[in-house]
Amino acid sequence: MTDSRVSQLDGALKECMKQVRQAREEQHQKVSEAMENKTLEWKKMKAELEGRVSEMTQRLLESNAQNSVMSKSLQERGKAMVELREAKVKAETEVKLLQVK
Repeated sequence: MTDSRVSQLDGALKECMKQVRQAREEQHQKVSEAMENKTLEWKKMKAELEGRVSEMTQRLLESNAQNSVMSKSLQERGKAMVELREAKVKAETEVKLLQVK
Protein backbone atom coordinates (compact mmCIF):
# COMPACT_ATOMS: atom_id res chain seq x y z
CA MET A 1 0.00 0.00 0.00
CA THR A 2 1.34 3.36 -0.91
CA ASP A 3 1.75 6.28 1.41
CA SER A 4 -0.82 8.29 -0.52
CA ARG A 5 -3.37 5.44 -0.20
CA VAL A 6 -2.68 5.16 3.54
CA SER A 7 -3.00 8.91 3.86
CA GLN A 8 -6.25 8.85 1.87
CA LEU A 9 -7.67 6.03 4.01
CA ASP A 10 -6.53 7.80 7.18
CA GLY A 11 -8.30 10.97 6.04
CA ALA A 12 -11.46 9.01 5.22
CA LEU A 13 -11.33 7.30 8.63
CA LYS A 14 -10.93 10.66 10.39
CA GLU A 15 -13.88 12.06 8.41
CA CYS A 16 -16.02 9.04 9.33
CA MET A 17 -15.09 9.41 12.99
CA LYS A 18 -15.96 13.11 12.81
CA GLN A 19 -19.36 12.28 11.29
CA VAL A 20 -19.99 9.60 13.93
CA ARG A 21 -19.17 12.07 16.73
CA GLN A 22 -21.35 14.72 15.13
CA ALA A 23 -24.24 12.26 14.70
CA ARG A 24 -23.83 11.13 18.31
CA GLU A 25 -23.89 14.76 19.52
CA GLU A 26 -26.99 15.49 17.42
CA GLN A 27 -28.69 12.38 18.78
CA HIS A 28 -27.76 13.37 22.33
CA GLN A 29 -29.15 16.87 21.72
CA LYS A 30 -32.42 15.43 20.37
CA VAL A 31 -32.77 13.13 23.37
CA SER A 32 -32.08 16.03 25.75
CA GLU A 33 -34.67 18.21 24.02
CA ALA A 34 -37.23 15.40 24.07
CA MET A 35 -36.59 14.85 27.78
CA GLU A 36 -36.99 18.57 28.49
CA ASN A 37 -40.25 18.67 26.53
CA LYS A 38 -41.62 15.61 28.31
CA THR A 39 -40.55 17.03 31.68
CA LEU A 40 -42.39 20.28 30.96
CA GLU A 41 -45.42 18.35 29.76
CA TRP A 42 -45.34 16.18 32.89
CA LYS A 43 -45.05 19.23 35.16
CA LYS A 44 -47.99 20.86 33.43
CA MET A 45 -50.11 17.72 33.81
CA LYS A 46 -49.03 17.37 37.43
CA ALA A 47 -50.03 20.96 38.21
CA GLU A 48 -53.37 20.44 36.48
CA LEU A 49 -54.04 17.24 38.42
CA GLU A 50 -53.02 18.85 41.70
CA GLY A 51 -55.47 21.66 40.95
CA ARG A 52 -58.22 19.15 40.27
CA VAL A 53 -57.41 17.26 43.48
CA SER A 54 -57.55 20.53 45.40
CA GLU A 55 -60.89 21.39 43.81
CA MET A 56 -62.30 17.94 44.58
CA THR A 57 -61.05 18.15 48.16
CA GLN A 58 -62.82 21.50 48.58
CA ARG A 59 -66.02 20.07 47.10
CA LEU A 60 -65.78 17.08 49.43
CA LEU A 61 -65.37 19.36 52.45
CA GLU A 62 -68.39 21.40 51.35
CA SER A 63 -70.45 18.23 50.84
CA ASN A 64 -69.46 16.94 54.27
CA ALA A 65 -70.52 20.24 55.83
CA GLN A 66 -73.86 20.12 54.00
CA ASN A 67 -74.38 16.51 55.06
CA SER A 68 -73.68 17.44 58.67
CA VAL A 69 -76.24 20.26 58.54
CA MET A 70 -78.83 18.01 56.90
CA SER A 71 -78.20 15.23 59.41
CA LYS A 72 -78.69 17.63 62.31
CA SER A 73 -81.87 18.95 60.72
CA LEU A 74 -83.21 15.41 60.24
CA GLN A 75 -82.42 14.56 63.85
CA GLU A 76 -84.25 17.67 65.04
CA ARG A 77 -87.26 16.88 62.85
CA GLY A 78 -87.28 13.29 64.10
CA LYS A 79 -87.20 14.52 67.68
CA ALA A 80 -90.04 16.97 66.94
CA MET A 81 -92.10 14.15 65.37
CA VAL A 82 -91.60 11.98 68.46
CA GLU A 83 -92.68 14.88 70.69
CA LEU A 84 -95.76 15.50 68.50
CA ARG A 85 -96.72 11.81 68.63
CA GLU A 86 -96.38 11.84 72.41
CA ALA A 87 -98.50 14.99 72.61
CA LYS A 88 -101.10 13.42 70.29
CA VAL A 89 -101.28 10.26 72.41
CA LYS A 90 -101.62 12.39 75.55
CA ALA A 91 -104.34 14.51 73.95
CA GLU A 92 -106.23 11.43 72.75
CA THR A 93 -106.01 9.95 76.23
CA GLU A 94 -107.37 13.18 77.77
CA VAL A 95 -110.21 13.23 75.21
CA LYS A 96 -111.15 9.65 76.11
CA LEU A 97 -111.08 10.49 79.80
CA LEU A 98 -113.32 13.49 79.20
CA GLN A 99 -115.71 11.36 77.14
CA VAL A 100 -115.91 8.82 79.96
CA LYS A 101 -116.74 11.57 82.47
